[in-house]
Amino acid sequence: MAPHLEFGKTTNLFNLPEELLSYICDETDLDSLIPLVESCKTFNRIAGSNYLRRAPYNPDKSWLRVSTQGREEFSENLPDNRPTYTFVLKEISFDALKNLTCILGSMRDIKHIHVTFSESAPIPIQQMRVLVLTLRRIHHILSSISVIFTGQGPSSKPSESFSSFNELFEDMIQEVQRTQCRTLRIQGIVPLAHGSFDFNPPVNRSLTHFLIAEEMPFPMVITEPFHHWLVRFINSSPAISSLEACCSEEWTRILPVICLPSLQSLGFYGPIPSTQTDMQVLAEFSNRHRGLNSLFCGRQVKGFSASPSVTGWVSRLTRLTGTVSQLCCILSPPSRLPALAQITIDSEKSADNSFQLWDLFALLCKFSTVMTLRVSLALPDLQGNFLAEDTSSLSLRSKFPHIRSLQFSESLEFLQHSTIQDEELVRWASQVFPSTRGLQVSALPSWTSSHNASFARAVAQFWPSVKTLAFDFKTKDVEAWYQDGGSSALNSRWPTSQISTIQV
Repeated sequence: MAPHLEFGKTTNLFNLPEELLSYICDETDLDSLIPLVESCKTFNRIAGSNYLRRAPYNPDKSWLRVSTQGREEFSENLPDNRPTYTFVLKEISFDALKNLTCILGSMRDIKHIHVTFSESAPIPIQQMRVLVLTLRRIHHILSSISVIFTGQGPSSKPSESFSSFNELFEDMIQEVQRTQCRTLRIQGIVPLAHGSFDFNPPVNRSLTHFLIAEEMPFPMVITEPFHHWLVRFINSSPAISSLEACCSEEWTRILPVICLPSLQSLGFYGPIPSTQTDMQVLAEFSNRHRGLNSLFCGRQVKGFSASPSVTGWVSRLTRLTGTVSQLCCILSPPSRLPALAQITIDSEKSADNSFQLWDLFALLCKFSTVMTLRVSLALPDLQGNFLAEDTSSLSLRSKFPHIRSLQFSESLEFLQHSTIQDEELVRWASQVFPSTRGLQVSALPSWTSSHNASFARAVAQFWPSVKTLAFDFKTKDVEAWYQDGGSSALNSRWPTSQISTIQV
């Protein structure tokens, strides 16, 4: 039993041996350690170490994950309707974070910060204040900061509290720059209030990856009057090599005034708004950024109704993702993109009947440099094209001997509802893709392990070039899938010796 001590009489307490002080901390409940931590440097070191050892803290000390309640398991929704994954990772509450910031040295190993704010006002303001305080305790370079806002943004009648949030958001951005953070992700609706928010960020040569994904229909940062600040922030970060955004019409005004000399990757995600971004703007942006090698057009960028006036896209582009209509527009003529190595065909929500899937395939045949093809068309698109023609003649229309890695995402789900058998599809695919060595099938929730085994058996029998097969990113040799019934899985990835690139 710990001795009875009056902590207010610190003079006598500090005369005790450190072994006894450590014993006192061991016998003190966790929450009561924090007043000791705040009392003096000696107890900050002793009680602080005790708190860190006993607190429910993420064992990976390089990651700091924070949410309102804290949790040990959470799901991550990947962009573009890709599968949802559940991770077992510790998140601490904002109260626990506030306690941690009191302990000297508690942040020395932190490299990544991931914060999810409450959806209830004015709690996000209080939580943002804790985050800013935490960042001010960090005196080393951070690798990434991710902030996720789960609320609906400020009310129609901005209050003084939301004006305070503007100041705190500005403080956060300044701390991001001070810590030389390399990756910044802002997701959800940032609850900014209309008013004074016009600070000029200094030049930041550390930030290399920036994601701004505000949810529709209430984006704040990319709309007036805040998008002027966003433009200044982006242009003051010349080292940005990757820019991702939830696309909307506002980007039609933002892209023309952005200049990023180091940009290599540009991606748009998110649902289609009522009005779409013009691809003409995207093409002109591409032509101004000659180092761009990866482009994700997004489903909400509308293609040209006729040949574009822009003379050509950036010739160094190696990875391209777009809908059928977008790709038909960009890839004609084929001489535009001599370095293209990976193409992803995305679902087209508002299908344009003038562009057909097989017309696109005919174009793709001319790109001999492309070694990776990902087809993520939704059920109606691919089902209509397969069932519209005799599968025995499809292989005569297009052949892709250069494709080494092939991925179907959602595309084959229609096999559950059609008369086409696995064997028919595999026979056709073996003729169209005779050199494919790695095949990946994902986002097929209705496929059972027995169906996986049946499909793998057909691949082994009729598609001999395929050596590795993956179902939802679990990869094995083709024979292994049907020898064990398709029930087990290895956590390996695509063998690098067999494919060039893969998009997950």
